[in-house]
Amino acid sequence: MARFAGDRSLYQEMAACFFEHAPCLLRQIRVSIAAKDAAELTRAAHTLKSLAAMVGGQTLADAAAEVEQQGSQGAIAAAAELVAPLESILSETTAAI
Repeated sequence: MARFAGDRSLYQEMAACFFEHAPCLLRQIRVSIAAKDAAELTRAAHTLKSLAAMVGGQTLADAAAEVEQQGSQGAIAAAAELVAPLESILSETTAAI
């Protein structure tokens, strides 16, 4: 909330954006891995990282950054191993918001 200068309305708007888009981005990460599309994997993970950071979900942002890094290196198999923990952290973050 501090990053929104106490503006509860703005925070709620950003949280709503997170709730709407984060599950879609996780789905896109899974689809990208299945398709072996490193560029799309990197984009989806980067967007999830930014969205999580925006609402204060630093642990999720850090996990998404790891997936993003693997995608940018073309390491699809390594990224795939990070999806289950990423999903768990997304659930925890969603519950905490």
